[in-house]
Formats: sequence, structure tokens, C-alpha cells
Amino acid sequence: MDFRNILVPSLLIALMVVNSVNAEANYVLELNQGINNVFKSIEYNDLIIINVDGKAFIVNLTSYEVYELVANAIIDHLTSSGSSLIGIGRLNESPTILDVYDLSSVLAVKLGVNSTLYDVVKLNDYLLAVGYVVLDNVYRLVVHNLSRSNPYSYVADCRTSCYGRKLIVSSSNTLITGSAYLKSGIYGWNYDVFVGRLEDAFVDGIYIELDGNNFVVNAFMFGDLLYVVINSDPSGVYLAAISLPNLRIDAYRISLGTTSVRCLSALSRGDEVIMLIEDLVTGGRYLTVLNVSTLSVNAYDVGNASSVTVFKESVLTFNILNELKGVLIINDVGNLRKALNEVKVSLNAIKVKSSEIRFNLVKQPLTYDVNEHHLGMKYVGRLLNASTQISTSSGNVSYSKPLYELRSRAMGRNEYILVIGLAFIITSITLKYLINLKGYRS
Repeated sequence: MDFRNILVPSLLIALMVVNSVNAEANYVLELNQGINNVFKSIEYNDLIIINVDGKAFIVNLTSYEVYELVANAIIDHLTSSGSSLIGIGRLNESPTILDVYDLSSVLAVKLGVNSTLYDVVKLNDYLLAVGYVVLDNVYRLVVHNLSRSNPYSYVADCRTSCYGRKLIVSSSNTLITGSAYLKSGIYGWNYDVFVGRLEDAFVDGIYIELDGNNFVVNAFMFGDLLYVVINSDPSGVYLAAISLPNLRIDAYRISLGTTSVRCLSALSRGDEVIMLIEDLVTGGRYLTVLNVSTLSVNAYDVGNASSVTVFKESVLTFNILNELKGVLIINDVGNLRKALNEVKVSLNAIKVKSSEIRFNLVKQPLTYDVNEHHLGMKYVGRLLNASTQISTSSGNVSYSKPLYELRSRAMGRNEYILVIGLAFIITSITLKYLINLKGYRS
């Protein structure tokens, strides 16, 4: 027998063992209910909380168990703050804040029907929330300071509509970003993004004047800069870099070959801004990674991905495989160049005008209902293993038994040595056996 016919397959087996340990992991989640969309997903301790059609599903990638967080509210938005999970939802058409303690109990704060909340942060023993309230048929920026002892609200004296979208709390500033409807000499009436510091009785800051209607997707602090991801209708997606404390603006347009794009979600990982951008013409969706330190940008085709999150520094995308049966695939695309098809993307610096703003805030008492009760945790099932990877299509994906020992991390040097050593031991034993067999037959 030709030893090459033995050795080559054995070496291929060794390489397959190494590659199988190194490969990114794909998980399948069966919810057994119809679903339409996957909204923001977040990392919470060692869990992933997935917001699907107003319900929160808790995914444990260690035990591969999945639970539903049962709360008597539709959950629109989730964020984590310290040891708490903060949710913004709706209860009987009224905005509700859910302050969840260790996934066991919840403080439900029910606000007025004529208001909407977009963001909330937890600071010491109180919650700070931002959104709008409708007064005299005008949307007005509202800031809620929610504590058990002395709750109150601030309402801005907007002459036209304005609202807050995102709160950013740093060591020396509490910043609010949002949009206000105003008249520009060049573009006429439209919404422009503002960034302002929250002081005792006012918001002091600047407008960022771009063409079209402009809305905040998300905002992050990195170093001394505030980065704001902006959707501009109809001119595309922008990133504004705002230096503190002087509020000087540098702005960039993100281009994927067409201006008919919008950012569905954005999150940060160190000095990277990770965005899910949709081409409004073709319907294609692209994971776009922008490094704010080097101002470099890359984009990758992720098919019909509905949401993106970062879990233990790895990037996960969520693709809907079957809307009727509620089947999702959680796709680990940490090694982007290996996992996905790269597409052309550019980042172009642009000049923008800015003008100063100042919203006076009127303090008023706030009446709200507080209900504290234990949450329900309904077992959904176990994650399954997807045997093929999603790239530009969500079709033809097969999956098998529940996961028990799948790991999505890369091997260390000692593990490489161990795997290769075991492979060669197996090869040596096979060769010795065949040599003895040949001698026996002769």
C-alpha cells in the first residue's frame, strides 16, 4: 500500500480538527411563534437579551438555554446600566420604564399617555430618561428625573417641535442629543440634530445642520469626543465627531455606492462604531465597521440581518430564517474577512454648518405609578447548532441537535500543539497498524 494514500488523508483530518475548533459558531433559536423583526440586542453580564417584536428573550451561550422575560408590557428598547437591565416599554399605550434587578424583580414606572421615551440611564439611586411630551400640539423635549422620594420633569420651551433621543453621561457632562424642527436659510424647514449639555434649568449646545431631515441613531463617547450616528433623509448616513468641551464638529458621510441608505442600528466596541446599514434600493444589508482612531471603514454583506450585537468582543448578527415559525440564526461573524463578502464603502469628510442653541427647561412635578413585582421566566428551549454559515443568503441552512459543548473562541498556542499532537498520534497508530497488517499478510 502507498503510504502517501494513508498520510495525506490523515493530515487532512488533523487540519479539519483544527479548523473545526477555530470556526465561528452559528446558533439557531426556535421561538415557535410568528415574528416580524429583531430589534436591539444587548450583552448583559454573561447573557444576551434579544428584543423580538416587543418581547425579551434571554439567551445563555454557556448552557444554551433560552428563556422569555415575562413582563406585563411591550418592550421597545433595552439597555444595561450597572447590575440592572433597563427597559422602555408600553403598558396600556402609556410609556413604562422597567428597572430589572438581577432578572428577578422589576420596578415599573408608568408615565402619561401623551409622552414617549427614547433613552434612560441609571445614576446612583434615580433614573434619568429623555424623550418628548405633547403640549399644545407641539412635541417638546422632556427630561424625567425619577426617584422614589422626589420625582419631577423638565420640559423644554421649544417654539417648534423638539425631542431628545439619547443621553450620554460622562465624568463631567450629561449630554442630550436629539432633533428639533427649525427653519434654515438654505434647506427650509426640516429636523436638524442638536447636541447639548444638561444644566440645572436649560440645555446649552449646538445644531448640526445637514441637508434634509436628520435623526439620531445612536451616540457614543470615546476619549474626549462624542460620536453621533445620523440618518439623513434623503442624503444618507453620517457620523459627527464632536469635541468636548468646545463642541467643535467634524462630519463624515458613509457611502456604499448610493446615498439611498439608512442605518438600522449602531453600537460601539472600543474605538469601533459598528453599524447595520440598509440599501433602500436593493434591500441589501451591510455590517459596516468604522474605526474612529484611524478613520478607516469596511463593509460586509450580511444578507437579511435584522440586528447586530457584540458579545464578549465578538460580533453577532441575527437573521430571520422563518417568520411564521419564528426561527432565528445567531451568526458569529467575529472574523469578518473570513466569514463575509466585503463590499466597497467610503468615508468622506464634509463641511457642516452649526449654530448655537439654548432650550430653557421648565420644572414641573411628575405623577406616575410605580409597581414592584417579581418577573416571570418562561423556558423557551435550547439553542440548536447551525451546520452552515449565513453570508449573503438565509436559505439552505440546516441545523441539528441542541448545543452542549460548542465554543466560538480561538485556540491558544498550547491547544494548537495538543490538537496537532493528537492528530499525529492517531496518524502514527494508523500507520503502525497498517504496516503490521501488511507484514502479517505477506
